[in-house]
Amino acid sequence: MHWEGKHQVKVLPLMKTLTFNIICSLLFGLETGEQRDQFMNPFQAMMKGMLSVPINAPFTRYNRSLKATARIQNMLKEIVHQKKVEQEKNGVNPRQDLISCLLNMVEDDKQVLTEKEIIHNAVLVMVAGHDTSSVLITFIIRLLANEPAIRAAVLQEQEEIAKGKLLGEPLTWEDLSKMKYTWRVAMETLRMFPPIFGGFRKAVTDIEYGGYIIPKGWQ
Repeated sequence: MHWEGKHQVKVLPLMKTLTFNIICSLLFGLETGEQRDQFMNPFQAMMKGMLSVPINAPFTRYNRSLKATARIQNMLKEIVHQKKVEQEKNGVNPRQDLISCLLNMVEDDKQVLTEKEIIHNAVLVMVAGHDTSSVLITFIIRLLANEPAIRAAVLQEQEEIAKGKLLGEPLTWEDLSKMKYTWRVAMETLRMFPPIFGGFRKAVTDIEYGGYIIPKGWQ
Protein backbone atom coordinates (compact mmCIF):
# COMPACT_ATOMS: atom_id res chain seq x y z
CA MET A 1 0.00 0.00 0.00
CA HIS A 2 2.72 2.48 0.97
CA TRP A 3 5.78 1.48 -1.03
CA GLU A 4 4.78 -0.88 -3.88
CA GLY A 5 5.80 0.54 -7.27
CA LYS A 6 7.84 3.38 -5.77
CA HIS A 7 11.56 3.88 -6.45
CA GLN A 8 12.17 5.71 -3.20
CA VAL A 9 10.34 5.83 0.12
CA LYS A 10 10.89 7.73 3.36
CA VAL A 11 11.12 5.15 6.11
CA LEU A 12 10.34 7.21 9.23
CA PRO A 13 6.86 8.43 8.13
CA LEU A 14 5.96 4.84 7.14
CA MET A 15 7.15 3.47 10.46
CA LYS A 16 5.15 6.15 12.31
CA THR A 17 2.03 5.04 10.42
CA LEU A 18 2.79 1.38 11.15
CA THR A 19 3.42 2.06 14.85
CA PHE A 20 0.26 4.18 15.14
CA ASN A 21 -1.83 1.37 13.61
CA ILE A 22 -0.32 -1.22 15.98
CA ILE A 23 -0.92 1.05 18.99
CA CYS A 24 -4.59 1.53 18.01
CA SER A 25 -4.96 -2.24 17.71
CA LEU A 26 -3.22 -3.18 20.96
CA LEU A 27 -4.55 -0.35 23.12
CA PHE A 28 -8.09 0.18 21.86
CA GLY A 29 -8.90 -2.84 19.66
CA LEU A 30 -9.30 -0.54 16.63
CA GLU A 31 -8.03 -2.44 13.60
CA THR A 32 -9.31 -0.26 10.75
CA GLY A 33 -12.09 2.18 10.00
CA GLU A 34 -13.28 5.73 10.57
CA GLN A 35 -13.00 5.61 14.36
CA ARG A 36 -9.29 4.79 14.19
CA ASP A 37 -8.63 7.35 11.43
CA GLN A 38 -10.12 10.09 13.62
CA PHE A 39 -7.23 9.61 16.07
CA MET A 40 -4.47 10.38 13.55
CA ASN A 41 -4.62 14.20 13.24
CA PRO A 42 -5.17 15.02 16.94
CA PHE A 43 -2.50 12.45 17.89
CA GLN A 44 0.05 14.12 15.60
CA ALA A 45 -0.87 17.57 16.99
CA MET A 46 -0.53 16.26 20.55
CA MET A 47 2.91 14.77 19.89
CA LYS A 48 4.23 17.95 18.22
CA GLY A 49 3.50 19.96 21.35
CA MET A 50 5.01 17.54 23.86
CA LEU A 51 8.41 19.24 24.05
CA SER A 52 7.36 22.71 22.88
CA VAL A 53 7.68 25.87 24.98
CA PRO A 54 4.76 25.65 27.47
CA ILE A 55 3.06 28.93 26.57
CA ASN A 56 -0.68 28.39 26.50
CA ALA A 57 -1.57 31.16 24.05
CA PRO A 58 -3.78 30.83 20.94
CA PHE A 59 -2.05 29.52 17.80
CA THR A 60 0.99 28.16 19.69
CA ARG A 61 2.05 24.55 19.24
CA TYR A 62 1.54 23.97 22.97
CA ASN A 63 -2.03 25.29 22.83
CA ARG A 64 -2.85 23.09 19.84
CA SER A 65 -1.37 20.12 21.68
CA LEU A 66 -3.56 20.72 24.74
CA LYS A 67 -6.68 20.94 22.56
CA ALA A 68 -5.69 17.76 20.69
CA THR A 69 -5.09 15.94 23.98
CA ALA A 70 -8.56 16.90 25.22
CA ARG A 71 -10.06 15.65 21.95
CA ILE A 72 -8.22 12.33 22.23
CA GLN A 73 -9.38 11.92 25.83
CA ASN A 74 -12.99 12.48 24.74
CA MET A 75 -12.64 9.87 21.98
CA LEU A 76 -11.11 7.42 24.46
CA LYS A 77 -14.03 8.10 26.79
CA GLU A 78 -16.39 6.92 24.04
CA ILE A 79 -14.31 3.77 23.51
CA VAL A 80 -14.32 3.00 27.25
CA HIS A 81 -18.12 3.34 27.29
CA GLN A 82 -18.41 1.06 24.23
CA LYS A 83 -16.19 -1.55 25.91
CA LYS A 84 -18.28 -1.37 29.08
CA VAL A 85 -21.49 -1.99 27.12
CA GLU A 86 -19.89 -4.93 25.25
CA GLN A 87 -18.62 -6.31 28.54
CA GLU A 88 -22.07 -6.17 30.16
CA LYS A 89 -23.83 -7.67 27.13
CA ASN A 90 -21.48 -10.36 25.87
CA GLY A 91 -18.46 -10.38 28.12
CA VAL A 92 -15.13 -9.21 26.70
CA ASN A 93 -11.80 -11.02 26.51
CA PRO A 94 -9.64 -8.99 28.95
CA ARG A 95 -6.57 -9.67 26.80
CA GLN A 96 -7.95 -8.35 23.52
CA ASP A 97 -6.66 -4.79 24.14
CA LEU A 98 -5.30 -2.56 26.92
CA ILE A 99 -8.58 -0.80 27.72
CA SER A 100 -10.42 -4.14 28.07
CA CYS A 101 -7.62 -5.34 30.35
CA LEU A 102 -7.84 -2.23 32.56
CA LEU A 103 -11.64 -2.44 32.69
CA ASN A 104 -11.39 -6.03 33.91
CA MET A 105 -9.12 -5.17 36.84
CA VAL A 106 -11.52 -5.83 39.73
CA GLU A 107 -11.01 -6.28 43.48
CA ASP A 108 -13.86 -7.07 45.90
CA ASP A 109 -16.37 -6.62 43.04
CA LYS A 110 -15.13 -3.06 42.48
CA GLN A 111 -13.22 -1.71 39.49
CA VAL A 112 -9.64 -0.91 40.53
CA LEU A 113 -9.15 2.03 38.14
CA THR A 114 -11.49 4.94 37.53
CA GLU A 115 -12.49 5.89 34.00
CA LYS A 116 -10.17 8.89 34.18
CA GLU A 117 -7.22 6.70 35.24
CA ILE A 118 -7.89 4.25 32.39
CA ILE A 119 -7.92 7.11 29.85
CA HIS A 120 -4.70 8.64 31.28
CA ASN A 121 -2.95 5.26 31.20
CA ALA A 122 -3.97 4.77 27.56
CA VAL A 123 -2.66 8.22 26.58
CA LEU A 124 0.58 7.56 28.48
CA VAL A 125 1.22 4.31 26.59
CA MET A 126 0.33 6.00 23.27
CA VAL A 127 2.88 8.75 23.84
CA ALA A 128 5.62 6.57 25.34
CA GLY A 129 5.33 3.85 22.70
CA HIS A 130 4.91 5.77 19.46
CA ASP A 131 8.02 7.80 18.65
CA THR A 132 10.38 5.46 20.50
CA SER A 133 9.17 2.41 18.55
CA SER A 134 9.00 4.12 15.15
CA VAL A 135 12.49 5.61 15.54
CA LEU A 136 13.92 2.24 16.64
CA ILE A 137 12.37 0.38 13.67
CA THR A 138 13.64 3.09 11.28
CA PHE A 139 17.21 2.65 12.53
CA ILE A 140 16.86 -1.15 12.33
CA ILE A 141 15.90 -0.82 8.65
CA ARG A 142 18.85 1.53 8.11
CA LEU A 143 21.16 -1.00 9.75
CA LEU A 144 19.76 -3.89 7.69
CA ALA A 145 20.11 -1.86 4.47
CA ASN A 146 23.82 -1.32 5.18
CA GLU A 147 24.65 -4.80 6.54
CA PRO A 148 23.69 -7.54 4.01
CA ALA A 149 24.90 -10.41 6.23
CA ILE A 150 22.76 -9.27 9.18
CA ARG A 151 19.79 -8.65 6.90
CA ALA A 152 20.10 -12.19 5.49
CA ALA A 153 20.21 -13.71 8.99
CA VAL A 154 17.14 -11.75 10.12
CA LEU A 155 15.27 -12.69 6.95
CA GLN A 156 16.14 -16.37 7.38
CA GLU A 157 14.84 -16.36 10.97
CA GLN A 158 11.59 -14.66 9.92
CA GLU A 159 11.06 -17.04 6.97
CA GLU A 160 11.50 -20.06 9.26
CA ILE A 161 8.74 -18.73 11.52
CA ALA A 162 6.52 -17.89 8.52
CA LYS A 163 6.77 -21.47 7.22
CA GLY A 164 4.95 -22.72 10.31
CA LYS A 165 2.04 -20.25 9.90
CA LEU A 166 -1.10 -20.50 7.79
CA LEU A 167 -1.86 -17.64 5.40
CA GLY A 168 -3.28 -14.75 7.43
CA GLU A 169 -2.67 -16.47 10.78
CA PRO A 170 -1.55 -13.92 13.41
CA LEU A 171 1.72 -14.10 15.31
CA THR A 172 1.74 -15.51 18.83
CA TRP A 173 4.00 -14.97 21.84
CA GLU A 174 5.57 -18.33 20.99
CA ASP A 175 6.48 -16.99 17.54
CA LEU A 176 8.02 -13.88 19.08
CA SER A 177 10.08 -16.00 21.47
CA LYS A 178 11.71 -17.66 18.43
CA MET A 179 12.99 -14.32 17.10
CA LYS A 180 16.20 -14.50 19.12
CA TYR A 181 18.56 -13.13 16.46
CA THR A 182 16.07 -10.40 15.44
CA TRP A 183 15.78 -9.40 19.11
CA ARG A 184 19.58 -9.14 19.43
CA VAL A 185 19.60 -6.88 16.35
CA ALA A 186 16.98 -4.66 18.02
CA MET A 187 18.98 -4.54 21.28
CA GLU A 188 22.20 -3.63 19.45
CA THR A 189 20.34 -0.91 17.52
CA LEU A 190 19.04 0.48 20.82
CA ARG A 191 22.59 0.51 22.18
CA MET A 192 23.92 2.45 19.19
CA PHE A 193 20.92 4.74 18.57
CA PRO A 194 18.82 5.15 21.73
CA PRO A 195 15.48 6.80 20.76
CA ILE A 196 15.33 8.61 24.12
CA PHE A 197 18.30 10.88 24.77
CA GLY A 198 17.17 12.43 28.02
CA GLY A 199 14.42 12.62 30.58
CA PHE A 200 12.95 15.04 33.10
CA ARG A 201 12.52 14.50 36.83
CA LYS A 202 11.38 16.89 39.55
CA ALA A 203 13.30 16.98 42.84
CA VAL A 204 10.95 16.13 45.73
CA THR A 205 13.44 17.45 48.28
CA ASP A 206 16.68 19.49 48.30
CA ILE A 207 19.52 17.38 46.88
CA GLU A 208 23.26 17.98 47.14
CA TYR A 209 25.20 16.63 44.15
CA GLY A 210 28.84 17.31 43.33
CA GLY A 211 28.94 20.28 45.66
CA TYR A 212 25.80 21.82 44.17
CA ILE A 213 22.32 22.10 45.68
CA ILE A 214 19.34 21.09 43.50
CA PRO A 215 16.37 22.79 45.22
CA LYS A 216 13.09 21.02 45.83
CA GLY A 217 10.70 21.49 42.91
CA TRP A 218 13.43 22.03 40.29
CA GLN A 219 13.58 19.93 37.12
